[in-house]
Amino acid sequence: MKHSKYELTFSRKCIVPSLEIWNHGEGDMFEQKSGFRIPKSGYQFFVYSKGYVRDYINMAVVDDIIAYILKRIEKNRAYFNHVENKFWKHSEFLDPYLYGKAVISGKQEFKKFVDISCEWWAHYTVAYWASYFPSSKISKVIFQRAEKMRLSNNNIIFCFNEAFRNGIKKLFGRKFKNEYYHLTIKEILDSKIPKNLLERENPFIYFKNKIYYQSLEEFVKQKGIQLPKLEGAEEAVKGQVAYPGKKIKGRVKICLFDKKLPKFKKGEILVSSMTMPNFLPAIKKAAAIVTDEGGMTCHASIIAREMKKPCIVGTKIATQIFKDGDIVEVDAGKGIVKKLKYLIPNN
Repeated sequence: MKHSKYELTFSRKCIVPSLEIWNHGEGDMFEQKSGFRIPKSGYQFFVYSKGYVRDYINMAVVDDIIAYILKRIEKNRAYFNHVENKFWKHSEFLDPYLYGKAVISGKQEFKKFVDISCEWWAHYTVAYWASYFPSSKISKVIFQRAEKMRLSNNNIIFCFNEAFRNGIKKLFGRKFKNEYYHLTIKEILDSKIPKNLLERENPFIYFKNKIYYQSLEEFVKQKGIQLPKLEGAEEAVKGQVAYPGKKIKGRVKICLFDKKLPKFKKGEILVSSMTMPNFLPAIKKAAAIVTDEGGMTCHASIIAREMKKPCIVGTKIATQIFKDGDIVEVDAGKGIVKKLKYLIPNN
């Protein structure tokens, strides 16, 4: 492969079993089902902290994955038909659990849910990258079918979180504790509670099905991984203008968790990895919206246009650069968010 340069691609609220499904489905299971060979050095790792995950990916490997998928679909349409059929078949089984109409009961059902989820995610990965951007290598019809699969669930991690939360509570009954959401799938099936479980309240790295109790700096140095240098990012970040507006100054409120939303004050700058429907009360109070992820059709962009709120999306690193209380200037004309040196008096 070309190099070991990784980029932060997604940030999500996520419990450990959902993280494992994500990692295994997009990694080992995708490799097994598609025939693509992921390099031994891996291509993806996660930073987990208090129920929140940042996903780092080697984009050179992603380029190879996309090229492989498009070429295979182009040469053998039956391959895509198989992926599509399996995806929808697995969706029929998973959807009742993912949308709260059924609860995982018993270890046998839990294991079946896990196994089918991993296969579903492997097929979802094919659809995701096949519809990542239009390509002359596949027909418009195939692209649209892949896109339909990709868009069939816009809150995948959230849905898996809820399914696993309900299942874990059911399995452990009265013995349940909140920290059990940090258990791995194997630990849940073995009813094995590790003595160091509370250590997982602290940040750790999840890489190739293994937990590393290291800082991000230590991990990337040990593995020879390069992360983009945030040159000049101490002062400003740049993204895509989702809704334009005049320059606005305000205090940053980082909202990665639901519990912060009720504390959001009118006139603050909402900074998040992404927004969802439960962000609406905070969005109404916000002077402007800034996100790590998204494009013109993401939730933040659509809501910003409806509410006529200045909005900048796709900054990639805003939640890493800014912190609660920072005074920033949001230029929704140029797509730039800049940290200021002076303070704004409290109202």
